Amino acid sequence: MPRKASKKVTSNEELSELSGRFLNAAFEAARREFNDPNIVVAGEVNKIIIGLPLPSLALEFLLQSTVLPLSRIIQVVGTEGTCKSGLCFEFARIFKEHSGIAFLLEAETKYAEDFATSIINGSSGAKDTMIHIPCTSLEDWQKKALFTVEYCKNFMTKKTADNPNPKGRIQPVLMILDSIMGKASEETQDKIIKAGYADRAFPLEAMKITSFMRTFPQLLEKLPITFIAVNHLKPQKAENGPHLERHKAGGRGISFQETIELEMSKDRSPNIHLASDDSFEVGGLNLKIKCIKNGLGETGRAISARILWKHVYDETIDDTVQITKWDWDTSTVRLLTSYEGSRKAKIDDIVDLHKSTKNTYWSRTLGITSSDPIPEVQMGQLINSNLEIRNALRRLFGIRNRREFEVGVDYVKQLEQMKSEIAQRLEAAEKNDG
Repeated sequence: MPRKASKKVTSNEELSELSGRFLNAAFEAARREFNDPNIVVAGEVNKIIIGLPLPSLALEFLLQSTVLPLSRIIQVVGTEGTCKSGLCFEFARIFKEHSGIAFLLEAETKYAEDFATSIINGSSGAKDTMIHIPCTSLEDWQKKALFTVEYCKNFMTKKTADNPNPKGRIQPVLMILDSIMGKASEETQDKIIKAGYADRAFPLEAMKITSFMRTFPQLLEKLPITFIAVNHLKPQKAENGPHLERHKAGGRGISFQETIELEMSKDRSPNIHLASDDSFEVGGLNLKIKCIKNGLGETGRAISARILWKHVYDETIDDTVQITKWDWDTSTVRLLTSYEGSRKAKIDDIVDLHKSTKNTYWSRTLGITSSDPIPEVQMGQLINSNLEIRNALRRLFGIRNRREFEVGVDYVKQLEQMKSEIAQRLEAAEKNDG
C-alpha cells in the first residue's frame, strides 16, 4: 500500500516568523547572560565602526569606507623603498588633525625624524609630532606595545599622577610598529652572539608573533586606538611556475588578526622631479596602494598615489626644512579617469572630467572651461571639497558611510549609542514583521 505523504505542519511564513522571534530572543538572552553589549546580530557587526575621516575620495574608494577605523589592526606591507613608513606617518597626520596623538614603536634603528615630522607637521622644524619609542628586540616591542595600550587606557579612565582629572576616551591614538620583524627575539640574539654567526630563526620569531597576536587585539576593544604594523614583503619565485609568491616576514599570525592589509609598490615610472618656485625642485615617488585584505569592505581595490617633497629655507628657525605631502587630490582624479565605457559614462553623469594638455583638466560640472583648464591636483581639490559630488561618487563606488569619531565625547558612549540605534532598528523591524 503506498505511503501517505506527510502533512506539512508549518508554512514557510510561519517558519520565517518563528526564526525572527528565535533570533531576537537568543540575542537578548545572550546579552543578559554574559552581560556583554558587544553581542549583536551578525548582520549588524560591521555597522559598529567608528573612525577618523579620510582626506580624499581615492582613499575612501581604497578602503570602501569614509573612515580609518579605530580599535583595529592594520598591516602595511611592501618591498624596500615603497614608503611604507611614510604612509603610516600620513595616518599619524590624520590623527593629529583630530586632536589625537601617535606612538612609534621603532624596531629598525633607522628612524628618519625629518621625514616623519615633515609629513605630520608640514616641516621638520616642529618636534611635537609623536612619541618615539626605540625597541631592541621582538620581546621589547611587544612589552612596549602592551605598556602603551595600558598607559593610554589608565590615562583616559583612571585618576593617576599624570592625569588626576581623566576626561574619558575622548582622543584618538595611533600606534605604529615599524617593523614587525625589525629586530630578532632576545633568544635569537643571544644565540648569534654566543655562536658568532646567525642561523635560521624564522619559526621562533613567527611563533612568538602569532602567540602575541592572539592576545593583543582584544586589548584594543572599547579604546580609540588603531594599531598599524609595518612588514616587509619578500616576493619569491614559485616552485612550479615563473610567477612570484607573496611572503611576509614573521609568519601569518598578524594576518589572521588584522582588519586591513595595504600593499605598497612603486609605479612603472616611480621617480618624480618637478620644477618648483620656492625650492630647487620637487622630488617624490609614484606609487600604487592595493588593499590586499579588507574585513570591512571589498578586497582587491587599488589606487595610484604619489608622495612629494621639497626643501625650503625657513627664516623663523634660520635653517632649511623638508616639507612632504601625500597628493591624494591627484589620486582622486586618476581614479575617476581610469574607467572607460559605461562606467566612465556613469562617472561623467556626476562629474565630467576632460583632459587637456600638460596634465590639466576642464569640467562643465565644476565650471572649468576648456579654454582655461587647471592642473589635476587642483581639479582633485575641487572634487574632494564638494560634498554633493563626493557623496554621489561614494554611492556609485559602494563606499560605506561610517560614523566619524567625535572628539571630546567618550568613545564607549559613542559605541553604546550606535548599538542602541541598532537595537531600536531591530525592534522596529520586528514590529513591522509582526
